[in-house]
Amino acid sequence: MRICGTCLSGILLLAGGCDTPGPSEAFAVADSAGIRVVSVRPSDISDTVRVADPTWSMEAIPGPDPHYLSSVDVVPGPEGQVVVGESEGFVWLGNPATEEWTQIAAPGDGPAEVGDLAGAFYLDGSIWAADRSRERILEFDTTGTLLSERRIPVRDLVTWDWAPGREAHHFLGSGPGWVPSDEIIQRPPTPVVRVSAFAIDTLFEMPNVEWFVTDQLTGGPLLRPSGHLVGQSGRFWFADNARPELILWDGSVATIVRWSVPDWDPRRAADSLLDAAIATLPSEQVTPEIEAQVRSVPLSPNPHSFWGLVPVADGGIAVGSRLPACCAQPGRRVGPWLIFRSDGTPSMVVALPEGFEPSYFGADYVLGVATDDLGREMIQERELLGRE
Repeated sequence: MRICGTCLSGILLLAGGCDTPGPSEAFAVADSAGIRVVSVRPSDISDTVRVADPTWSMEAIPGPDPHYLSSVDVVPGPEGQVVVGESEGFVWLGNPATEEWTQIAAPGDGPAEVGDLAGAFYLDGSIWAADRSRERILEFDTTGTLLSERRIPVRDLVTWDWAPGREAHHFLGSGPGWVPSDEIIQRPPTPVVRVSAFAIDTLFEMPNVEWFVTDQLTGGPLLRPSGHLVGQSGRFWFADNARPELILWDGSVATIVRWSVPDWDPRRAADSLLDAAIATLPSEQVTPEIEAQVRSVPLSPNPHSFWGLVPVADGGIAVGSRLPACCAQPGRRVGPWLIFRSDGTPSMVVALPEGFEPSYFGADYVLGVATDDLGREMIQERELLGRE
């Protein structure tokens, strides 16, 4: 991943660093220009953890008229509670064990209402919600009272890629505008910005290139590099899922983690995606000429390496499984997740059940959303087996 910005120029000095053996055969650590570099071999990580059946599972907020969850995410709240956000605008705080819930926000255009929720978090006694449609951050107390509002006058900046903080929030924006060429549709560099009550400061930028199939099909990407950012209070991880690499930022680049990826055939993966896309269309819409045109679209030089990032309780990070055939099966992702400690060293591999998408890893449990064969969503907590 090429990273732009003078604040990251020190990365260019990494070529002079020398690997030193780590305490495990699964990784090695180098230090160059004041940046810790961790090289990981996932195949050598012996600690593979599985999860138990759900400790609790909920598909609806209880009440006289139960509210069934949809397009939902779940993160830890205060004292054993969880914060649940739905993209349509609902935010809830509750305890699944006692079934006591408080509605923090609801859909709407009012001062304390949310039009399009990009994410909700609990931090320092407050619940923070990002309203994508109105480009603002709302702060609530645990009773649902609105405490503050921060407007962000930058288009496409309020996204899921958000690291909340008391003094300032960090976002990975999408950058406006598109530049077409003969082979690709390219988006301008993606800014990572810090949003405080007083200003919006750009920390650095990441390149962002997307490869598309033709308009005759879905118009969606063939292989799409995409950024991710998670963390809290000025210490966050960011990455591009087209490359097996993470960067920890705490005011400057502190740690870089790279891991090896088994060889794979991008042409075969691309063909499997195209086969799945074409199979969903009526045969009369996909003429031989159109199919030949689609299969001639150039491949991205960056293969799809992982799906996403999920925070870990100790300040570490979990990396989603690699899914080159992601579009063949709808619903939530499935597969092993690689867990890194806060210093970037590998901790374990967690094998998750089919249809379960994690949103937070605790010391001995994982929060997430399960989707069944009928598309019903359930927030769940599952124990990590063998963890103390």
